[in-house]
Amino acid sequence: MTETTIELPSVERAAPMRPPASVFAAIAVKEIRDHLHGKRFLIGALLCVLLCTTSAWVRARDLRDANQERALFLQRWRPAVEEQLERDEIIQVENTRSVSPLAVLSVGLEPVTPFRFTSTKEGLRFGASRGAQNIIDALFGYLDLSFVVGTLLSLFALALTFDSISSERAHGTLALMLSYPVSRGTVVLAKVLGNSVILIASFVPALAVAMLVTFASGVPAVGTMHVLAFALLSVLYLICFAALGLAVSAAARTSTDAALICLLLWVSFVFLVPRVIGIAVNRVVPSARAVELALREDQAVSQLKIAYTRRVQYALDAYVNADPDNAFRNDDFQKARKQASDELRKQRRTVVARLWDESDRNEATREAAIERWSMLSPAALFSQSSADLAWTGHLQRDRFIADARAYHENVGSRLAESREAFATRLTSRTMAIILHDDIKPYLIPFESTRVPSREILLSIAYPAALLAAFASLFLAAARWFLARMDVRS
Repeated sequence: MTETTIELPSVERAAPMRPPASVFAAIAVKEIRDHLHGKRFLIGALLCVLLCTTSAWVRARDLRDANQERALFLQRWRPAVEEQLERDEIIQVENTRSVSPLAVLSVGLEPVTPFRFTSTKEGLRFGASRGAQNIIDALFGYLDLSFVVGTLLSLFALALTFDSISSERAHGTLALMLSYPVSRGTVVLAKVLGNSVILIASFVPALAVAMLVTFASGVPAVGTMHVLAFALLSVLYLICFAALGLAVSAAARTSTDAALICLLLWVSFVFLVPRVIGIAVNRVVPSARAVELALREDQAVSQLKIAYTRRVQYALDAYVNADPDNAFRNDDFQKARKQASDELRKQRRTVVARLWDESDRNEATREAAIERWSMLSPAALFSQSSADLAWTGHLQRDRFIADARAYHENVGSRLAESREAFATRLTSRTMAIILHDDIKPYLIPFESTRVPSREILLSIAYPAALLAAFASLFLAAARWFLARMDVRS
């Protein structure tokens, strides 16, 4: 009897199915471990600490010099005004503003915001800024934390992610990863999470060291909420570029192609687009408009002064030609002089206020155009928001100009107009009348005020939302390219 052997097909034991959540965590952890064991993270973190510390040291020295300059000026302010009083001169009151203690975050508009202004009889005159006070800035440009984050760390974010997908595709690990029950969108999110952790681990300690250097240099520790908001905004900005690097890595066939495309996009977003925005705004709303308004103000005030001089001359002629026995001739002259002076002040303030309003509208148009065009670049959005958080943006500049004008109206113009001198030829001698007003209550130097933190934090909500939209767009692009990728090729 023949024995029959039946061979049953061998059944391979299937690997246990891993839940998507554990796969997501495994991919993110793998991404973090790869960077921690590589040289990119170490080099990037060291450069981040070095650059942030250097920028904090440079800005802290500049702030210390500016504060010392203002302190010395305030010591001489009242004696200088009193000396003008003693010499019976027409008073010209010069003042300075304080520099933002958070300029270490972003220099912003400090170089173009006047540092001094003078109140004169002819009106308010803004002086020079502190644009070239620091020789390092004059030679190499302004180094601050917003420059480090906006320019250098954004390149670091791309350096971490430009081959995150393309290299795994080339080595075959991407096909193994996608063999697990996990969607390609989950892979993208896990990778961007892992790279975001690396970026935070590089930036946050560097920011903390920079703040310690700043405070150790004597800069007051103010605006804690602003610093925290800057940190969050910086992380969101860096996530945008990390997501952009992933999208390029999923679209490019090789890591070399991905590196070249990332470099091109980085140059476009960080350098090219913001400069194009500046050129476009200057073409649409030219800055020469401010010069035209200043010339119109000078012309209008000159006409008012001519009319005022004529009225005073008529009053003085009437005083000289009046009957010497007339007991009211001096009172009539004083009354006519006061009426002419009051009319001059009233008309001059009306003209200046009208031109100021026109200038404010022109500046508001420029600011609105800049904000509107800045939506094309995450770097432009980040720069504007950082400047506002540092009290060096448009909001603070507008506040300073408004405060300076209010000071001129309430204090500076009263000091400048506190004495009037009139002279006329009477036969062979000159007769002068000098009037002294009590100006001691107006001997108050100018003090800058800061935009409330609540207003600033609300103002950056819209740019932060746009940065989040950029990050979402880049993540969607990465998922789209990865979904159409043939991982077997």
